[in-house]
Amino acid sequence: MVTEEAHAKGATPKSRGKTQSPLPWLEAGLFLAVVGFLLTGLAMPGNDSASRASALFIALVGLFTGTIVYMRIYDYVNMRNQIRQWRFDYALRRVEGIYAPLWEQTQGLINSILNYDGTDKWTYKYQDESRNEKSVGFKQITESHLRLFLDSGAYRLLRDFHASVEEYERLHNLAWSGLYNSANQEISKLTGEKQNQFSGSSSQMLAAFINNRRMIYDSDCPIDASMRESFVNGHSYFFHDPVKAQADFDSLLASMRNLEEVRKLRQQRKNALPKGEAVLGRLKEIIEDPMNVVLDFED
Repeated sequence: MVTEEAHAKGATPKSRGKTQSPLPWLEAGLFLAVVGFLLTGLAMPGNDSASRASALFIALVGLFTGTIVYMRIYDYVNMRNQIRQWRFDYALRRVEGIYAPLWEQTQGLINSILNYDGTDKWTYKYQDESRNEKSVGFKQITESHLRLFLDSGAYRLLRDFHASVEEYERLHNLAWSGLYNSANQEISKLTGEKQNQFSGSSSQMLAAFINNRRMIYDSDCPIDASMRESFVNGHSYFFHDPVKAQADFDSLLASMRNLEEVRKLRQQRKNALPKGEAVLGRLKEIIEDPMNVVLDFED
């Protein structure tokens, strides 16, 4: 039995199903008509009855021949259309099972990196809330039989991008730890309170930095007024000096933005984003033209 995937490769089925083709009967009729013509037209020349019968057999030969030629052309065209449909369905399943999930995962990773967020949600399996089902990502595809059907160009781009994502995630965790520890130390020095024993006002000053990490990771990001206000309000409990509060905030902000871990994260973000865009470019080519890309690659 020929499988549907074999059809997609251009294979011809061994059986047309339960409905029998009339071609054998038409070919048998053509044979009999030719025999009749030979017997009446050639074996009995000059006989009027034979001549009339011969003319009838000639007409039958033409009829059977035309019908057979028509049916063979029809079968040929119909089979080509069927094979093309099988190939299209096959390519579409490959897109839906491999390339569409990779597109969604890659887009999610890029958005997370753009926002200086963590990438854990998108690195392995992730929840596609719009369809309420699990989707597979690059790791699952490369560790399963689907790796055999993954376009080689897309695979190389995805491999490089995910290596950059892993490094970004590592640096993201280090930046968070470095920011948290440094902010605790600096505010402890500023207020005189011990770390992990902060009062509400010191905690408010700490939260101004911890809860607004993106404004620290991204040195070009404008500072939100609420971030500065939160720090100044906590600062006023200790010093009652608005000018000093503003100066201390600016000093701490510059110090946090210049942490080595934060600078490395910033650089890795710049390295990873172009690789992600390259992946999207290749996946777009595949998704927009699955017949040529998917089938040409697998052929």
